[in-house]
Amino acid sequence: MQKQRFKDKLTLTEGLKHYQDKQKATKDESVMIGTVDESSKFDTAVLVYISDLHIGTFDLDINWLIEVTNYVLNTPNAKVLLLGDLLNTAILNAVSNMYEDIAYPQEQWQIAVDLFSMLSKQNKIIAICAGNHERRVYKQTGIETLRQFAHAIDAEGVFAPYYANLDVVLKCADSPTGKFTIPIVAHHGDGVGNISGVKKLQDIDSGSYINTVGHLHREQLLVRGMPYYDASTGKKYKKAVLDVILPSAGGGYYAKEKMLQVNYKSPYLALEVTAVKNPRFEKFKNSEWAEEEIIPAVRTIPIMQAADTAQKNKYIKTANRIIAQKERELNQEFLTKINDLLKWMREQGIDITNSVRTALKQEIRREQARENSKQIVLKPLGQGKE
Repeated sequence: MQKQRFKDKLTLTEGLKHYQDKQKATKDESVMIGTVDESSKFDTAVLVYISDLHIGTFDLDINWLIEVTNYVLNTPNAKVLLLGDLLNTAILNAVSNMYEDIAYPQEQWQIAVDLFSMLSKQNKIIAICAGNHERRVYKQTGIETLRQFAHAIDAEGVFAPYYANLDVVLKCADSPTGKFTIPIVAHHGDGVGNISGVKKLQDIDSGSYINTVGHLHREQLLVRGMPYYDASTGKKYKKAVLDVILPSAGGGYYAKEKMLQVNYKSPYLALEVTAVKNPRFEKFKNSEWAEEEIIPAVRTIPIMQAADTAQKNKYIKTANRIIAQKERELNQEFLTKINDLLKWMREQGIDITNSVRTALKQEIRREQARENSKQIVLKPLGQGKE
């Protein structure tokens, strides 16, 4: 069909031409798209989501947050996503009271810089999303506090005004390419009252496996089955998608008044992700809706709170009790075996003195204690495999 030609054409004024030029030069920054390629180093990644800190409020547990930051710094395969409302920024006409904050907005901004600048230097931060508390400052003043924060810690490349759409690439022995890509989408949240609101992130990336929001000040995880069509293979597949609402760490008196602040001391959610062979693949590979051959495996992991001495001592006391119990059980097993050995030696007419017998028993106990301490060791979970 021949392209239609118009006899009359609109005269492009300088204003229209200028607008066309502006459109060509303008980059859409509403969605931050990026790739986190760890496939040369790790087959597992720890994604530490931090949202709704509300720095400046009285109820932020800053000691816990420092400990989480130290954990990330010392965990080679850990990455951080900052999903908004890092700062409380209570200002005039805001729903929260500016006079109730224990730090003014400039102090809040500096605290955030102090907390996260070292993480940025180690390339640990992979997304920074603005929340409604930061956006209200932008609406009233035109100043983007989190963009300035990202600039101050040299992380402008991961600033996402609205959405962060990332591909996390991990080493995978079961994949023909030796790697596997896990698409994830994150957003601060828009006030939808239940986890079904997270599904809207599927519109940003229909292939995403993990969709995460904050804003609602509660922790909730939902595994959801989702069918999709792969145009490249012409096949229909089923896959599992994880929808996540993040816990909050602060919020001040306004959050308590609105019952937004559930009593979570944890300002983060840590997800350990890896790729595994799908055990259901062979069974359903010829069915109408096939299973994916390789799938993400996800679990939440704890980060020990060293700042809370009482809680830490409780963990250590429990661990010591388990170790002592195991030592008693294993020593008893070894003593039974040595007695059987001594009985056999006597039956064979082999003489052994009491002093040698005692020394042998003591050495067995010491050796078993050494082996026991190697097997039962307290260490942070989620370390990746080099």
